[in-house]
Amino acid sequence: MEKLLAIEALTASYLLFEAGAAQPLGKGAGAVAGRLADVLADRPSAPDLVERARRELRDVVALELPPMAQREGTT
Repeated sequence: MEKLLAIEALTASYLLFEAGAAQPLGKGAGAVAGRLADVLADRPSAPDLVERARRELRDVVALELPPMAQREGTT
């Protein structure tokens, strides 16, 4: 499932930058698209591309999304 999500995110990132997004991306989408654009620019092999995208997505989630307890206001 994580690989499929990475492939979908890579595809979306590629399409956004090819089309030149008409509106600025939000904080989360912009962070994901920017990181994945960097991965795409390196032109790694397909397996490496997916693995690097998975790592980048994990990093973005860890940095951009507060822990669940903070979102629910329990801390």
